[in-house]
Amino acid sequence: MSKKISLLCFVIIVLLGSANFISCSKSSPSPAPPTNPCSGITITVSGVATAANCTNNGSITITASGSSGFTYKLNAGGTYQASNVFSNLAAGVYTLFAKNSAGCEGSTSVTVASTGSVSVTVATTPAMNCVNDGTITATAAGGTGFTYKLNAGGTYQSSNVFTGLASGSYTVFAKEAGGCEASANAVVGSNNSINVSATSTATTNCQTNGSVTVTASGSTGFTYKLNAGGIYQGSNIFNNLAAGTYTAFAKDGAGCENSAVITVSANNTISVNTTAVQASKCSNNGQVTVNASGSTGFTFKLGAAGTYQASNIFAALAAGNYTLFAKDAFGCENSAPATVGINNTAGPLFINVKNLLTARCVSCHSGPSPAGGRDWTQDCELVNFSDRINQRAVVIGDMPQGGPMLTPSEKAIITSWINAGAKFTN
Repeated sequence: MSKKISLLCFVIIVLLGSANFISCSKSSPSPAPPTNPCSGITITVSGVATAANCTNNGSITITASGSSGFTYKLNAGGTYQASNVFSNLAAGVYTLFAKNSAGCEGSTSVTVASTGSVSVTVATTPAMNCVNDGTITATAAGGTGFTYKLNAGGTYQSSNVFTGLASGSYTVFAKEAGGCEASANAVVGSNNSINVSATSTATTNCQTNGSVTVTASGSTGFTYKLNAGGIYQGSNIFNNLAAGTYTAFAKDGAGCENSAVITVSANNTISVNTTAVQASKCSNNGQVTVNASGSTGFTFKLGAAGTYQASNIFAALAAGNYTLFAKDAFGCENSAPATVGINNTAGPLFINVKNLLTARCVSCHSGPSPAGGRDWTQDCELVNFSDRINQRAVVIGDMPQGGPMLTPSEKAIITSWINAGAKFTN
């Protein structure tokens, strides 16, 4: 028990001694903070930019002050370099950095402007009368030191004027000193001052005796032709033409041509007139006589489907409407209408025969079932079967059947009508 007390006292004495030692020891001073190399230094950065064109030829020159030993960079992600000049820049906003030898840096922003897009406009003059004397004048903007060319395969030249051009479409290019180019379409028109007119004389009665006279102005050295497939000739007169429409061309000494449409009309002097004779009732005995004038060597036909004949008389016609044609020796024809009427006036001889048959034969030849199938009460039955009536009643003399036979005077009535033609109008 006494040993444990002695050990406890020893520990207490050691602890108290340590506490006294600590409280009596001298404290160590803290180290001084490091010196800031940029303290009191202000770096001022400025920049001068030149504008950029389409080839990204802008530049920036950086100037820094407030220290020394500067290096420079563009934008936060750039790399510092000794040169303060940055070239081949596109248009845009840049951040400029300058850093001194101690690593202190300053910055500012600068804009590289755009010189604007190159543009070109054109003016043209037309090519005259098919000669290659058209021109194009180009005007360019948006740059300096322009050169010019025609079409993609052309060669650039200093002049902005292109001469000796044929009519047609072109593309004009303008390129500025930095290599930027622009283009515009140009059309060189054709100013054809050649005027062509034509007069004609008509053909006569379908002959090929028409003519065309061509007149041209606005140039010199003209030759002439008819229609696109024709051959140019020195004379401006074309003869022996058929009626129709033609295109008259005139071509000048330089090969420039123009044309006009001209019609050679047909002058048909053939006149046709007709005279008609009526057809009797129940008979196709109408007639038309055709007369023609205004030419020679006429032939004639009845209807479009008819055949031409030398005679101008057409007989044995039924009542109706007809078209009569006359054609001359050159094949030219004209026509006129004709109407064959019908004569419904019974002639005295026909009336005598009809009265005789009515008195002597109608008792058998009438009604729904007439003898022999012939009804003598019908006018056209009498006309159409006049030969039968004459044969039985006059020549054979066995009519009327059952007698008495016709007397000589009665037969004479039939004979007179038959001799006159046996028509309704006789």
